[in-house]
Order: sequence, then C-alpha cells, then structure tokens
Amino acid sequence: ALKYFSDSLEMNRQIHGEAPHPDVVVSLYEIGNIFWAKGDYNRALKYFTDSLDIYRQIYGDAPHPHVAVSLHELGNIYRSKGDYIRALKYFTDSLEMKRQIHGDAPHPEVAVSLHELGNIYRSKGDYIRALKYFTDSLEMKRQIHGDAPHPEVAVSLHELGIVYNAKGDYNRALKYFSDSLEIYKQIHGDA
Repeated sequence: ALKYFSDSLEMNRQIHGEAPHPDVVVSLYEIGNIFWAKGDYNRALKYFTDSLDIYRQIYGDAPHPHVAVSLHELGNIYRSKGDYIRALKYFTDSLEMKRQIHGDAPHPEVAVSLHELGNIYRSKGDYIRALKYFTDSLEMKRQIHGDAPHPEVAVSLHELGIVYNAKGDYNRALKYFSDSLEIYKQIHGDA
C-alpha cells in the first residue's frame, strides 16, 4: 500500500506542481496513516504535518472539516508518542474548530474530540478533567443516538468506569461498566 500511495503522491505532485491541491493532501494523509499503523510516528508526523500545511494553504484561516480532522490526527500521533502536552493542544484546536463548524448542535465529530480529550486527561492522571470530557462526550452521543443502544455510548460508559475505578470509586465504576455491558448485550446478544 505504501508504494501505491507514494506513487500516487508523486503523480499528484507532477500534475499539480507546487500548487496546494487536495489530491496531494490525500496521498500525504494516507502515507501518514501507514506509518502511524507501523508505529513509525516520526515519519507519520511529517506526512500529517505536511497535509495540514497544505490544507491551511487551501482554506486559509476559515474553519474547515479537513483541517479539523488533520489537527485531530496530529493529536493522535502525539498521543501515540506519549507527548500528552502536544496531543492536548491538537485535540483542543480540533475541538474548537469542529465547534465553529457545527455550532451548538450535537455532532459525532465533536463527541469524538471530547472523548479524545478525556483520554488525554486520563493518561495524565487528571481524573477530574477526564470525567468532564467523557461525560460531555457521553451526553452528546446520547443526544445523537437517542435511547437506541449504540456502541459509541457503550464506549463512553466504559471509559467513565475506567476513570472511576482509577479514582477508587469502585461502586460508580461498577455501575458504568454494567451499563456499558448492558448496551453491548442489547446490540450483540448474550453471546
């Protein structure tokens, strides 16, 4: 796959030259994903940074979903590297841009960013902030999915259970784990 995306990048650069073009970004992004999957975070970081730079040339300062996703992916890379300070910055920037794009309406992309911020704060041992972001994410996911059992809601419940467990609040942790398990049973049965 890396060879094909590298060939695609080369062809797109021949076609578009130095002009910033979305086709070039797609190739850079996919190469970055391959390096990320392989655990080569420094090379992934280079490709994701290059793709963000080109998107910013294309869209300027205007909030755009592609820029928000690029910021989010950079947050993922820094989290994978254990650099929670930089991850926090990119996830926060991504969340702010997604809120500019989607406003106050509940949106899955906003819920994902809230969830990732919860993960970062949990990793840093800041359980108060982790609970806030996981709770905000859960509430938004419930607004989006309603009362229907949904795996995204189950994941948020599970994450809240992990945080309460880490805090030593085992009764609350058990409640969130049980609620998460119940949703998974509704989705998948008792198998």
